[in-house]
Amino acid sequence: QNAIELQAGDELTCTAYAKQAEVWQKLGQLEEAIAAYRQAIGLHEDWQTFYQLGLCLAEQADWQNAIAAYRQALQRGSRREIHGDLGWALLQIGELEAAIDQFQQANFEGDPTQLGLCHRQTCERTNAAVYEAVSSGCGYYETAQAWAQAESLYKPLDADELVVLHPPKTLDAEIHFSFRFGEAIALPGSFVATLPNGRFWLSADQTSSTVFTAEHYSIGDLSPEFPLLSPGHPDQHSSRRSGAPIAEPVRSIEGTVVLLAGLTNDLYFHWMLDVLPRWNLVQRSGVEWSQIDWVVVSDRLPFQRETLDRLGIPVSKRLAIEQSRHLQADRLIVPSYPGAPAWMPRWAGNWLQQTFLADQTTSGKSATRLYISRSQTTSRRILNEAAVLGLLQPYGFQCVCLESLSVQAQATLLASAEIVVGAHGGGLTNLVFCRPGTKVIELFSPRCVYPCYWWLSNLMQLQYAYLLGKLPIGLYLDRLQSPDDRLADIWINLAELRSVLELLL
Repeated sequence: QNAIELQAGDELTCTAYAKQAEVWQKLGQLEEAIAAYRQAIGLHEDWQTFYQLGLCLAEQADWQNAIAAYRQALQRGSRREIHGDLGWALLQIGELEAAIDQFQQANFEGDPTQLGLCHRQTCERTNAAVYEAVSSGCGYYETAQAWAQAESLYKPLDADELVVLHPPKTLDAEIHFSFRFGEAIALPGSFVATLPNGRFWLSADQTSSTVFTAEHYSIGDLSPEFPLLSPGHPDQHSSRRSGAPIAEPVRSIEGTVVLLAGLTNDLYFHWMLDVLPRWNLVQRSGVEWSQIDWVVVSDRLPFQRETLDRLGIPVSKRLAIEQSRHLQADRLIVPSYPGAPAWMPRWAGNWLQQTFLADQTTSGKSATRLYISRSQTTSRRILNEAAVLGLLQPYGFQCVCLESLSVQAQATLLASAEIVVGAHGGGLTNLVFCRPGTKVIELFSPRCVYPCYWWLSNLMQLQYAYLLGKLPIGLYLDRLQSPDDRLADIWINLAELRSVLELLL
């Protein structure tokens, strides 16, 4: 702004307006960004500023003006990304032939790897791939209920649920911002939808998924993607999805297919709390085994196979998700997520306890104090674990590596726990098997705090506390050692850990 006010010359002032517009755009203040881009264009017309203006207008769904800006950009420089985004804008107003032409031009210079939509994916350069991308993005329903015209296609099961939240215990003067969700969170109810000629797609990294109707409309509440924000977050709305094209071959499946797979199926947390409870919804919806030909699910890992066997899903009916990431079925049965992905309701936890602890009894068993070690993993390890164990063992703690145990053994062990201490990680998923009143201390790197196990503790009525580790070598060197904040190892101050223990005991 100061540079603009100094009016150092058209070229410098133009650059200042363009840079200011970038900042407004990053802040999400699109009207200000658009105004600044127009000011820059008034001083100097170049392809890049027109293109950025087009992107801003597209974010506002002002497709006609976005198209005009993209075309101005192309007059000043033909670039693949401009053709691609122009194609996407044309698609939104129904100009399919013009959109296809732009998608094809986005693949110029013989490079077949870019289709050129907003978020591009590897695909074959064929008309079929282009038409598939077009049909995949033609519209959406915000909810399955909004789509279903017949009662037989939509079966509501659980009402919306309000989960009352209890703040975590901490030594900090203020609770970490990752736990600031107010006094309660409202979870959406659950349901099962049946889609004639329904289609399902899961990205290769299993972080984005879409369920489509026979008319190629996506269904918002059945199509989650990362990041998994809290329920009701405005960026969770269907219209905020990436809109990536799906230019992968579709596998046609005859008969009735139940979709059990979710996001990141190989992660124990999401498997236990997002995927498995969907089977309970299918059962409660009244679908009979005689009606089911296939169940789309992942079963390549031991804990997946063990739990599927426990649920009685036969190997002969399992359709591995790794070979079925994009499929269309004569009849696709899709249970909703329990609550929302990573934000499960209380009934899901209760059902898991009934499933894995029904034939167990904890009466007469002595309570245990557990320290869950991550020494066998490659991330979020406790760097001074020997010293931590030296502190905990006089309090009666035993160290366990849950990776070496079956799911059943993990459930039984945690059901007997009086207090659990452990670093943020999949092992804490087993808190779902704890008795009400069990005490929990979760250890975090100060670089990454995520509230999923605090949420789980609220559901299962556990007493939860957290402790942030320290950075004894400083943030810069710590990041050199662990570049990914989510995977950073943890160093624990022993005096602080003792204080948190005494806070709970």
